[in-house]
Amino acid sequence: MKKLVGFLVLAAAASAGNAAEQDAAYWTSSYAGPSAGALRCVAPAVPAVSEVSQRIRHVARSIKQWQNCHRGVLASLDPAQAAQHIPHDSLVRMSPDEREAAIRHVREVHTKLADAIQLEAVPVIAQHDTWFGNTLAYVAKQNGPSAGDLAAYRNAQIARQERAGEMRQRKQAAGQIVY
Repeated sequence: MKKLVGFLVLAAAASAGNAAEQDAAYWTSSYAGPSAGALRCVAPAVPAVSEVSQRIRHVARSIKQWQNCHRGVLASLDPAQAAQHIPHDSLVRMSPDEREAAIRHVREVHTKLADAIQLEAVPVIAQHDTWFGNTLAYVAKQNGPSAGDLAAYRNAQIARQERAGEMRQRKQAAGQIVY
């Protein structure tokens, strides 16, 4: 009976050591990042232009939700947080060299994933910029310029002319040719 118990203890210790080696191997070379579902933010449907206030608010809200999701995913992949993605019990069982290699590997994987996610975001951001510009132009055209907008434009135009005149006078005073 004592031999059987001793054998079981040795077998359990061997399997625990084997599991620790497999765990270290996973985190130092096989880890490929969080599940794909955790990294995906559904891109909003963005029209070319929105002409109704309710639709403008809806599109703006959906874009804001996507931005918040996108920022959250990128924050979760922050390379400085790499050690937090490795379970504590796995880190404890690793040697210092394995621990450093695992953190380095997770950091590299997360950096690559974040870069890929940023590339996927480029078309969404471009659609948003196009929609925003078109919608703003449509609203401005429908509403026409306000008296305040016209006054600000005139004041800016006058300020530009005054600066150009002052620059011309300084150049003439310095003896530079002014046309």
